[in-house]
Amino acid sequence: AQASYEQAAAGYQNQSNQAGYTTLVSDVDGVVTSIDAEVGQVVAAGAPVVRVADLGEKEIVIGIPEDKVNTLRQITDVRVRIWANPNGIIPGKIREISPIADPATRTFTAKVSIPTAPADVKLGMTAYVTFAAKTPNAMIKVPLTALFQEKAATAVWVVENGAVRLVPVRVAGPAGNDILIAAGVSPGQTIVTAGVNLLKPGQKVSILGDDPVAKAEAKALAQADASTAPSQTAQAASVDLMNVAGAAAGNAQ
Repeated sequence: AQASYEQAAAGYQNQSNQAGYTTLVSDVDGVVTSIDAEVGQVVAAGAPVVRVADLGEKEIVIGIPEDKVNTLRQITDVRVRIWANPNGIIPGKIREISPIADPATRTFTAKVSIPTAPADVKLGMTAYVTFAAKTPNAMIKVPLTALFQEKAATAVWVVENGAVRLVPVRVAGPAGNDILIAAGVSPGQTIVTAGVNLLKPGQKVSILGDDPVAKAEAKALAQADASTAPSQTAQAASVDLMNVAGAAAGNAQ
């Protein structure tokens, strides 16, 4: 009799526990975003029934390409712009990166939290997320055609007051079809990106691009100097220039 009683008591306790699972209570205050089950439906253990959005701290879900996922794990500078207000920058933080890639998109799902999101950021809004890699030294990315090889040294032609000056540079390595410069040039300088082997120090240059006005000015410059150095001046007048912009090595532009 005692054994039967204990067995019945254990069965009662088990059924009481099971009955307790019929009442679902959210562990956070929020808004119900979806109901994934219907009344009378039999659901498996662990299956979602109701989805609740926590209104305390908003987060953004993005997909990260597999060739960037390892780099982003080390980044702490995250900036968020909401499509409805593209001029506003909100600091973010990578809260979680999935260890498994999505089989359909081959991207890794990441969650970026925005603890200081203003009240006008609503659930379901579209956002842009920017990551800035922090590196010990800033790099300058220039086209490969901008490099000038002089004996064992590498240099670029810097344009100052309409004339070129040869500046030695230290090459950090390739970046796609471009080259990263670790030292020698500074953001804001203008360098020659084509015709570098036709120049001499102090030579006057002018931009020759698609603009008819620029072409006319370059041609006039070549004709004006034809009596002293016709070939060199004409060649210098047709060089391409670029304005140098600084960027981190991990995100050089």
